[in-house]
Amino acid sequence: MWYQKVVAVVLFSFVGWAVNAQYKSSTFEVGVQAGTLLYQGDLTFNPMGSYEYLKPSWAVYALKEVDNQLSFRLQFSRGNFAENEVAYRWVNPTWKQERGLQVQTKVSELSALAMYYPLGRNTVDGARKINPYIMGGLGMAFTSVNRNAAAFDTSFWGGKSAVAEGLAADLATPTPKLVPVLPVGIGLQYALGNNWVLRGEALYRFTGSDYLDGFSKVANAASKDAYYTVQLGIGYRFGKNAYRCPRVQ
Repeated sequence: MWYQKVVAVVLFSFVGWAVNAQYKSSTFEVGVQAGTLLYQGDLTFNPMGSYEYLKPSWAVYALKEVDNQLSFRLQFSRGNFAENEVAYRWVNPTWKQERGLQVQTKVSELSALAMYYPLGRNTVDGARKINPYIMGGLGMAFTSVNRNAAAFDTSFWGGKSAVAEGLAADLATPTPKLVPVLPVGIGLQYALGNNWVLRGEALYRFTGSDYLDGFSKVANAASKDAYYTVQLGIGYRFGKNAYRCPRVQ
């Protein structure tokens, strides 16, 4: 019958479209993130960082996908941290309080990151919405360090002790303005649809300086300072996800 031929043609046409159509997803994303910045260095009491003085941080980024597993991201972030050894009255022995070093540091960072999704990434409706990733790259931190040693107890340490001499050497050393950083971290992406994504990230920075807190020789000069951010954010993927069909001849 004629209608059977029509149905057959429609079915074969649909199968051919499903086989040959290609899914074209948006590959460019911009976003914002906010959270906290924690510093690890000579002045912190907690080895995990400056949890006693949590300070805000934020970042903006532009991201370009290369394939289903690899993306590259350019990011600018800002944050600050503070430490005050005078406040550590519960420390036993009390040498930290007697040293009494204080600092407030502002950090602005420009970094380039590679992001790798080991499970792949797909934001198509109905597909896996949660995707973990790892990231790493290179960056430059622009720092403003405001150090204070007014509470240093010379009667406790002695004016000619190695600690006092280290402090004098530190105060004579200019604080850095530019610090190279090596950021590495992990993240989790959650797709809110084809264009919006949520991100949660922890990004650690190895640095080339022991003066992010303004002091080195008065403490542990062999260990470099570091900092990391923990942030949540939202990103928007430009373009529309759509099926691209081959041209019908």
